[in-house]
Amino acid sequence: LVAACAGSPSAPLPLTSVTAAVHALNDDLDTLALVRAVEEIADDSTLDDGAKFEALVYLDRILGVELTRALRP
Repeated sequence: LVAACAGSPSAPLPLTSVTAAVHALNDDLDTLALVRAVEEIADDSTLDDGAKFEALVYLDRILGVELTRALRP
């Protein structure tokens, strides 16, 4: 999904979605809630692909799971 959205024009970070993920992190690293928040971002048809990309990259910087690894040359 990250690679598919990478070519899309940038869009503002979807704060509501990202806030839910950050709250999950702050809640004793509630991984189940965090995964749900990431899935909601990915599945949200109201978000532009650029907004999804920005949100996933932002969360990737926090989590360090290297979602963007495939995008690097």
